[in-house]
Amino acid sequence: MALCPENTRHPKAAADLEALATTARDRLADMPPDGRAEVLELLDVRVTVVGPVPLPQVGKPCSLAKWFVDRNRPVPGPLTDQQWAVVEPVVAEWERAARRWVADSRTVVEAILYKARTGARWRDLPPELGNWKAVHTRYKKWVADGTWDAIGAALPTSGAPVGGAGHAAAVARRRSGGPPRSRS
Repeated sequence: MALCPENTRHPKAAADLEALATTARDRLADMPPDGRAEVLELLDVRVTVVGPVPLPQVGKPCSLAKWFVDRNRPVPGPLTDQQWAVVEPVVAEWERAARRWVADSRTVVEAILYKARTGARWRDLPPELGNWKAVHTRYKKWVADGTWDAIGAALPTSGAPVGGAGHAAAVARRRSGGPPRSRS
């Protein structure tokens, strides 16, 4: 995040503003759109984009699929209670360290695994797996701080290889411009 020149003359205020913006970004990511709009309406903030806007990475492999491929790991199916009991402490430790509580961590992990198994876009995650933006944000945070590697180490080592039939079909539908597969 870049600050306006007038803000750089007051380093403490600039640091406080940056910390507040980071906290707001993290917390708003888990809110539904109506809740975010309500909070943002309460603020009187001017935002100016001062750098390049990242473009979508069309044609590049998904970092999630790449994680499984690079480690030659299959993507497990839906986790059993016994498998979740091995993964859950890793997620709980992250929640304690981040000082936040995630409504249903198991659903977030299941959503990430669903995406890896099927090759679906984040926005095409089934609604029962939660808000796709919140799931994607959580995945990015876990990758950035190493939590995803710890979760991956706790995941079962059996399942479908990335690039299996469901994954390939979803990628082909996206490339052809076709609609996502029906979730019925």
